[in-house]
Amino acid sequence: LLDFSFKQDKMREVAGCARSVLVLDHHKSAEAELSACSDVPNLRCFFDMERSGASMAWDRAGEDHQGESVIGLIPTDERGREGLLLRDLGTEQRLVGRELRRRRKDGTECDISMSVALRKSIDGTRTELLAFSEDITARKQAERELAESREAYCQLVDEATDIVYRTDINGRFTYVNPVAVRITGFSEAELLGKRFVDLIEPSHRNRVARFYYRQFIERRATTYLEFPMLTADGAESWRGQNTTLLLDATGEPRGFQAIVRDITERRNVELALAKQLEAVEAARRDLVINSDWRETSPGHYFCRAVSKGGSSYILRAYVEPAKGGVRFMAYVFEGTAF
Repeated sequence: LLDFSFKQDKMREVAGCARSVLVLDHHKSAEAELSACSDVPNLRCFFDMERSGASMAWDRAGEDHQGESVIGLIPTDERGREGLLLRDLGTEQRLVGRELRRRRKDGTECDISMSVALRKSIDGTRTELLAFSEDITARKQAERELAESREAYCQLVDEATDIVYRTDINGRFTYVNPVAVRITGFSEAELLGKRFVDLIEPSHRNRVARFYYRQFIERRATTYLEFPMLTADGAESWRGQNTTLLLDATGEPRGFQAIVRDITERRNVELALAKQLEAVEAARRDLVINSDWRETSPGHYFCRAVSKGGSSYILRAYVEPAKGGVRFMAYVFEGTAF
C-alpha cells in the first residue's frame, strides 16, 4: 500500500487474507495508527516523513529487483511509453526526447514533451536518471491546425480548374499544379526549371517580360495581364493572369505566384464584336437615310435607308428627349446594333 493505509483493525483483517502486506507511507498519522501492529508477522510498514511516496516506492522496487534491468519493469502498453525512452537511452549519458499524448484527470487529452538523461551521481557511485516534461498541447494544436490548413490549400490548388504556379525571381517554375501539366502538355519535370516566358507566343514575350520586370522593380503586390500561351504541341490560347509578388522575411522579392485562367472564348467574342461594329460603322457612313421616321411604340421608331450601292435597309431606333431635339440611344440595322 503506497501513500495510503487503513485503520489498524482493517489492516489486521487485510494481513489475515494476504501472504504479505507492505505499507510505504510518509504520514505521521499512519505511523501512529499502525505502530500497534508490530505483532502481525506478515505486515511490514516503512515510514519516512522526509520523502515522497513515489521516491520510497522507487527505492523499494530497486531493492526487490536488484541486478535486473529497469527496462524489464516498464509496462508494454500505452502507459509505458515513457519508459521506452530508457531503452533508447541505453547506458550513454545523453538526452533522449519523445512527444507523447496523455489524458488528464478530467478526461481531456494533452500533449507532453518528455526528455530523459542519465548522469553520474556527485560521488560517482551510481547512475541517476533525470526526466523533464513539458505541456506542449497548445503548440501541437497549432501544428495540427496548420497541417490541416496546408492540406486544404493543397487540395484546393490541385483540384482547381485554373493553372496555379510559382516561380523564382528569375521567372523559372518552382511549382506547378496538375492543371498546368494537363493544359500545357508538358510533364511536371519538363516544366520545373523552365522559364515562364517560354510558354508565351514569341511576338508577345518581350511585352510580357517587361511587364513583370516593372512589377519586380516597383514592388507591386499584384498585377493582371492577358497574353497568348502556347502548349507543347504548339496550340495557342489566350490567358488572363493574376500575379502576386512573393517576398521573403526581410521584405525582398523571392519569386512570383500566379493564377492563370483561359479567356480564349471571351476574347474571340470581343474580336468578333469589334469586327461587327467596324462593318456596321462602315455601312452607316454609306447609307442615305430617309428622314421619314415612323413611330411603332412610344420612343421606338423605324425608317428606310438606301446605301450608295443601291441596297435597301430598315433602321430601328430608340430615342429620348435631349437638348435641342432628340438623341439616338441605339440603332438596329439588319439585326446588328451600332
